[in-house]
Amino acid sequence: MKPVKISTLDVMFYRIEYKLNIFTIFLNPKIDRNFIIYFFSHIPEYYYSLSSKAASMAYQIFSLARQNTKAIKEKGCFRISLKAISYALSLPVKV
Repeated sequence: MKPVKISTLDVMFYRIEYKLNIFTIFLNPKIDRNFIIYFFSHIPEYYYSLSSKAASMAYQIFSLARQNTKAIKEKGCFRISLKAISYALSLPVKV
């Protein structure tokens, strides 16, 4: 992904409506939506063909990988705790 230079600062959401138990969030039309969608939700196409549990686990891995880019660059891998796996699979966690 190419670096993005930001010359102005705008709000991402300019209006939120609540009607009949439904929230509608309006994105600012001045913001490049492709950049936002790519940055926050880059998921491979095969994700959508996975079972529910496998998709949840894959999503957890992708989310943690985005947060651990430094570890991946330095070591080539990152760690996932059993608690994170349990959470992703909706398994009970011992306290």
